[in-house]
Amino acid sequence: MKKKMVAMLLTTAMVVSTLTGCGASSGDDSSATADNQENTTSGETDASAAGDFANIDTSDEVNLVISVFGASSVADLDEINEKISEITMEKLNCTVEIQGMANYVQQYPIALSTNEPIDLIWTATWNNCWDYCKQGAFQDITDIVNDKFPNLKSLIGEEKWDACAVDGQYYIIPSANDDSPSNWSQWGVVWREDIRKELGCEPITSLETMEAYAKAVVESGKGMIPYCDNGASGLWHTMLEKEHIYTEFASPFNTLTLDLDTNEIVDYAKLDSVKEFCETQHRWEKNGYIQPDVASSTDTGNDGMLSEKYAGAITVPISTYESQYVATISAAHPDWELGYMCYGEMFQYAYPNSPAMGALAIPQACENPERALAFLELLMTDNELYNLVDCGIQGVHYDIDENGHYVSLQGDSVTYPRESVWLTSFYVNSDAKIYTEGDEDAVAYIKEKLQPIAVTCYWQNFPYDATSYSEYATACSTVYSEYWSPLLAGQVEDVETGLTTLAQKMQENGQDTILEVITEQWDAYKQQIGK
Repeated sequence: MKKKMVAMLLTTAMVVSTLTGCGASSGDDSSATADNQENTTSGETDASAAGDFANIDTSDEVNLVISVFGASSVADLDEINEKISEITMEKLNCTVEIQGMANYVQQYPIALSTNEPIDLIWTATWNNCWDYCKQGAFQDITDIVNDKFPNLKSLIGEEKWDACAVDGQYYIIPSANDDSPSNWSQWGVVWREDIRKELGCEPITSLETMEAYAKAVVESGKGMIPYCDNGASGLWHTMLEKEHIYTEFASPFNTLTLDLDTNEIVDYAKLDSVKEFCETQHRWEKNGYIQPDVASSTDTGNDGMLSEKYAGAITVPISTYESQYVATISAAHPDWELGYMCYGEMFQYAYPNSPAMGALAIPQACENPERALAFLELLMTDNELYNLVDCGIQGVHYDIDENGHYVSLQGDSVTYPRESVWLTSFYVNSDAKIYTEGDEDAVAYIKEKLQPIAVTCYWQNFPYDATSYSEYATACSTVYSEYWSPLLAGQVEDVETGLTTLAQKMQENGQDTILEVITEQWDAYKQQIGK
């Protein structure tokens, strides 16, 4: 059984989807809530709110290893771990070692399949969390949560636990960040509003006006690339949002997608809208509207706009727009104007994340699940611990201005970015959170533009089981790389022939079998949730 699980986990590594539109914090992003609370800056724990752990055995000192997405380049993480351990030794009799994971596509499945000693590990819908649940990679924590952690269950919300349950059991610890911008990870477009006005372009409110702005920038002779894309996925996600289709669904790296308007699974290689996208992608790259090496480029939108290489970016969630674009660019170029529109607003289809979009789980190798859960509860109830993990050391990494806002003291050499270790983006202690001024603008945007049109993101909670088609999924992933990736990057001249060949190759390698299995599971899931 163990050998089988190892093989399945490694198979998952071959078909794991890349991080796209997930809004995850990787050590460079900052996102948070924006309603200032009293006593935020005191660093004191509210004893009535702090967890009572008398019902678990903490007599033996243990070391908790917590694996988080990104954070591998956070220079002061070891120092923060030492400070965290001072608190947790007193309250939980344990030390804590938070570890970053940079190359998650390879590292994640290997960590689970080889039983690395990890007590809490990040998980996400875009990283096949449901597949890992079905494969037995995570512990079933249902009884522990219900019997020993009612406060943690209440802090997160029983409805979230139920939404993330697999066959009625808890394997994932759902996120608790309802009021945070990090709970809204739909991408959007940023542009130089001052340049748009100068060139006489219409306000950017659609894909067509985005392209008109790009054309004007190229023709202006400014020598700027209109938009920074992200691995040839920005324009693709723009089109997905426009057409209301969801591709990170059930089995990555094939061409099956969920049509959110019909609630049915379809083959996107056969959709007219995807043909239109491929033609647009090819045109944008050919005309210089995005970087020519888009598939391999490591450029980032904020740095690219700061250096005036780019006049915009097309992969920006609201959570990072304020912190990474407005704050930094306004400081360096106060005479510039920026514009922003989330694709949820642009196409009038917005949704907050699933509580499994950014979450935690306890791997099978964990020998201290109770202590791991106790740490998470302590994080959500102990203000001193939360501020330390979230912001670093006050007076060293940050301070608080007269309005109660977070202010970085790190200058250009950032050694501990705010919200850099995953945990505090997705598990928010609202009594402790220290907000930035930009957070208030982000939340105001969400409340005004997104919440009134928001729908429930139930499709991300679909706990699919890939066991019976993992062999076909691997074969289809090879087809995906060979035939879809060039189309995605705009490198195929004859789009229609390229898509026809893609669909044919997918069919030859078993995608119809995947479709049959997943459709049956999806229909059962829809019936279960009443959709």
